[in-house]
Amino acid sequence: MRSRCGWRRADGGRGTLLRVSNPEAKNFEAIVKAKADHNAHCPFPPHTVRMNPFEIERMSWEEGDIIAGLTLEADPKLGTGAFRLVCDGMEPPELDVEDEVVIEAPAEPLTVPVPTGPGREGEPDGSAERTPGYGR
Repeated sequence: MRSRCGWRRADGGRGTLLRVSNPEAKNFEAIVKAKADHNAHCPFPPHTVRMNPFEIERMSWEEGDIIAGLTLEADPKLGTGAFRLVCDGMEPPELDVEDEVVIEAPAEPLTVPVPTGPGREGEPDGSAERTPGYGR
């Protein structure tokens, strides 16, 4: 992940600073303003900024980058030129809740009635001797 603050060092950390591209700077500025506005009106701070994947690529950003303290996430549902801030008030995080299912054995054995009567051709009809312990 990389951090984007509006300026980038030419040598990767030491030395001369370069100004970022104009569209990148404008998007960064818009995100910073939207974040400040969101914080002024919502008790939940934003944690993610969503943008169209095309816009992310156009800015030379990557999904997962940190932009103005927010994690960048691709969202193809958003139109180009738009972004959305996401906070826990809008989309609460999913909690890892395990649902326990308890299955208890029946207190008494189940009795399943077996019908007697004429069966199909070639099958015993119930008039033959029964094996002791089976059936009724």
